[in-house]
Amino acid sequence: MPDILSNTNNMQIPIDPKVQQLMANIQHLNGQLMLSNAISQAREETIQHQQVTIRQQQVIIDATIIQHSLLSISQGENNEKRKYSVVQSP
Repeated sequence: MPDILSNTNNMQIPIDPKVQQLMANIQHLNGQLMLSNAISQAREETIQHQQVTIRQQQVIIDATIIQHSLLSISQGENNEKRKYSVVQSP
């Protein structure tokens, strides 16, 4: 009986069940490691996209605050002009 078999990928597989079990465990753990790396990469990309969204929203909020501030200042100046013109009208 041969000590090694070949599968369809021309990979040699030992006949000993303990060796086969060890190889299967190694392949399983390599698969788990690849899956873990893929999940980690996806999380990192998600974080990067969220950071871009946050920066964009901050710019929008800052612009809105400036716009409201200018509008408040403008309305305040208009109110002062009205008060001044009402005082001088008699």
